[in-house]
Amino acid sequence: MPLSTFYTLIGKPVIEKYGRFKGRVIGFELDSENNLKNIVFENGGVILSKNISSFEIHDGYLIYLPALIKEGTNLLNEYKDLELFIETLRKMYNMNLSRKLIRIYYDKTIGRFKSLSSRLSKYIKFLERRRRKIEDQIEWLKNITFYLHIGNENGYLDSTLYKYSYDLVSSEILKFTNELEDIERISLELTTINSKIESYLKDFQEVYEENVEEKAGYT
Repeated sequence: MPLSTFYTLIGKPVIEKYGRFKGRVIGFELDSENNLKNIVFENGGVILSKNISSFEIHDGYLIYLPALIKEGTNLLNEYKDLELFIETLRKMYNMNLSRKLIRIYYDKTIGRFKSLSSRLSKYIKFLERRRRKIEDQIEWLKNITFYLHIGNENGYLDSTLYKYSYDLVSSEILKFTNELEDIERISLELTTINSKIESYLKDFQEVYEENVEEKAGYT
């Protein structure tokens, strides 16, 4: 990406995925090879710098994603790439290409799958920790709304202040709820595709070994 392209980002709105903040790009940082490294933006007068990997760049604006959500999205994309590669490998096998070549690709695929599975195991633990934290936050916020209701019902709190406070707390609950839904979706999609690929590889291994035994005259 040419340097001039980076300047087109300046001035564009930055929106946090769950609506927690809105800001505007005011600069950028490059790495030692002049690749885009960080996006610099302001949020309520506070200047922040975040790695480019945490952003989705759209026409006219940027979306900032929490690191854990972004990591899950990237991991899912890697699984989908591996799934596509396995589909290609199965087609190659049916074309009766060199079994030695097929075996080389299969072994590489196994290596990639084991690496992804290891990363997934660690990621799910972080995801579960975040899920519990969000659930605690939601319960805490609901407790706040409970006392707001008491104040409003008993005339301890001005109705205008009640509505203002209640709307803010409810909005925050919705943001956490949306993030929780994303966490549950990502967790399900990742564990599903991991099991699917594991099954693919197991089936492929069984067919491959049967074919080798037949060629060797063992059956």
